[in-house]
Amino acid sequence: MKENLLVSVIIPVFNRKESLLKAIDSVLIQGDQIAEIIVIDDASSIDIKGSLESIGSDKIQYYQNSENLGAAASRNIGVSKALSDWIAFLDSDDVWYAGKITKQFNALNKNKAEICYSSVDTNSNKQLVANYSDNILSPLLQKGNIVVGGFSGLLMKKKAFLNVGGINEKLKSRQDYELHLRLSLNNVKYTFVKESLLFFKTIGSDRITTNHYSRILGIIRVLKLHKILFLNSKGYRYIYDFEELIFRIRLLNKPKTCNRLLFYFLKHYQTSVQSLALTLSRFFRARVRNYIGK
Repeated sequence: MKENLLVSVIIPVFNRKESLLKAIDSVLIQGDQIAEIIVIDDASSIDIKGSLESIGSDKIQYYQNSENLGAAASRNIGVSKALSDWIAFLDSDDVWYAGKITKQFNALNKNKAEICYSSVDTNSNKQLVANYSDNILSPLLQKGNIVVGGFSGLLMKKKAFLNVGGINEKLKSRQDYELHLRLSLNNVKYTFVKESLLFFKTIGSDRITTNHYSRILGIIRVLKLHKILFLNSKGYRYIYDFEELIFRIRLLNKPKTCNRLLFYFLKHYQTSVQSLALTLSRFFRARVRNYIGK
C-alpha cells in the first residue's frame, strides 16, 4: 500500500477550553496535509465538545474518556484512532506556527528519516534549539532528553510509534524521554528543523514538568526500566539531572522521599558515587560515606 503524506494530529485535553481552541486553530492553518484532528477529552468537567462544534471543521474528531486516564493514555488512544500513516501530537496549551508540517516533511524526505522535531520558542522567553539527528541514543544517554518541545514538536511515522508499543502509561513524567530511548534502541532515524516551529509552554502550575515530585518519580522509573542500558553507558548528564531533582525534593520538605531515592541511586549506580558525592551537601555526604562504608 502506498504511504500517504497526510497527518493525524492527536490533542489530549483536560478542562482547557480557550487554549484548546487556539491550539486547533494553529493546526488548521497547516493546510491540506492535516487529515484529521483527534481530540481526546480526558473526562473534563467542562463542555469541551460544544466548544469544538463552534469551530465548524469536519476534520475534528472528538472522543471522551469515561474516566480520567492521563495524557499518556489519551495520546495512545488517539493514535489507535488515527487513519493516517503519519501522526503528530499537540498539547492543548501549545501552538504551532504556520508551515510547521510542510517544513518537517521537507526535512523527513531530505534525510529519509521517520521522526522530525524542531527548535521551539517558550513562554519563559527562551528558545530551545534542536541539534541532534540520525540515531540519537548516545546523546540521549549522555545529555538527557535532547528532543526539545516535548510531544508537541513531533511528526513521526505511526508505524515507528506502534512498533515500540507507544507511550508508557505507567510513567508519571518523562514519558517522551523514555519513548525516545525505545525508538532509538529500535534504530529509528531522527531529523530536525533548526527553525522554531511552535510555541511551547514550559511555565504553568498545571503542567506536569513543573511538578518536581512527579519528575523525580519519572526519573527513577526510567532508571529501573533501562537499568542495564544506563549501567553500560556513561550517562553522566542524566545522573546530574537526578542530583538536581534530589535537592529539589529536599527543598520541598520531603526528606524521607529524598533519602530513599538517593539510597536507591547509590545502590544501583555506584559507578558514579564519587562524582555524585562531590556535589552533595554535607548532610548527604555523611550519609553517603556511611552507606558505602568509606
